[in-house]
Amino acid sequence: MSHPGDGLNNTCPRNYSEAVLVLEGRRSVVAWWPDTAVCEKCQAGKTVSGGYVGPVVGDKVVYPDPATRFVCRTCARAMVGLGENELTGHMCQTCPNDTLHVDRGYHPRGAMEDLTDDQRVQWVTDTYDYPDRGWSVIAVKPAYGLPATTGTAWEVWFHAAREAFR
Repeated sequence: MSHPGDGLNNTCPRNYSEAVLVLEGRRSVVAWWPDTAVCEKCQAGKTVSGGYVGPVVGDKVVYPDPATRFVCRTCARAMVGLGENELTGHMCQTCPNDTLHVDRGYHPRGAMEDLTDDQRVQWVTDTYDYPDRGWSVIAVKPAYGLPATTGTAWEVWFHAAREAFR
């Protein structure tokens, strides 16, 4: 039986704006699908940007690979019980691993400099929509190496709020 990736010689990077999910024991990432791929759950065909592909090691899918399986975003999120906006709004380019995430950016000057570590976490949690998107802020640290600007550079460290995603 042929596999959708048969005959291809492609390396496809993951979409860093989508969370890595473990689907039925397979580490899966959102990446481009071959034209003949369909979701194994609902039989929907490829969309322009693909969907979840796994098992994957690292941040790319290499075709051909007869072990890869395909699940659309809607079915993948349903499989792990994610709400529509849960675990969204983050690009994982500087994350240490699949479960610990870091947003580097600027915050209003003077907002956090004089706060304790716990107060910084509370300020970010109260000010931004991390909790609404299913994230739990665990640390806020200075972001060294970002260029000077009108704000102060900070790293917000966070993970999925629900135990099922840690």
